[in-house]
Amino acid sequence: MDGVQQIKQLITQKDFATSLDLHQAFHHIRVSTEFQPYLGFRFEKIDYMYQGMPFKVAITPRIFTKTLKPAIMEVKKRWKSRKLAYADDILLLNLDQQMLRQETMEIKNFLSSLGWLITEDKSQMEPNQEFEFPGWLWRTKEMTFQLTVDRRRCMLKELRLMMNKVKNREKILVRKLASLIGKIRFIEAQWKRGPLHIKQ
Repeated sequence: MDGVQQIKQLITQKDFATSLDLHQAFHHIRVSTEFQPYLGFRFEKIDYMYQGMPFKVAITPRIFTKTLKPAIMEVKKRWKSRKLAYADDILLLNLDQQMLRQETMEIKNFLSSLGWLITEDKSQMEPNQEFEFPGWLWRTKEMTFQLTVDRRRCMLKELRLMMNKVKNREKILVRKLASLIGKIRFIEAQWKRGPLHIKQ
């Protein structure tokens, strides 16, 4: 799922946007008791097991998306604002600021009635023409997007660390390299020439 491409197709100039963040969304999904022992750990001689779906398990996003789909389909039927669900975030777009404000509250209440918790401080309830989603800063007046300052700072730090390891001929874990390549692929929406350097 490429969030940037989906937003590009969905967005129109001068759109207003709001977003809803589902609180610890993956944990809402209960893990079958027969699988819980495989999602456990031991700390100070005490065993702990996840009862809700944990993060960092490969199938978690797929199962979560399937679980949320009926609610999103109902939201699409009932309200006019354009919508995009991306992992545990829901983006709402509309040229009409007042309609978007009202629909955002109604959708929030609808999701809450289904048992989903909304993280107020991570959600953008007030319609704005500048918004962050997912890890990008979007400006609908100018129809531009760029990496958020925090994400850009983290990316530069990781690249510098990797360059130093290469210069010093230090061992690099395959997992770390794969993670960095994944992050470079994420930003290729803004810097088209980034992938050329990966192939060298």
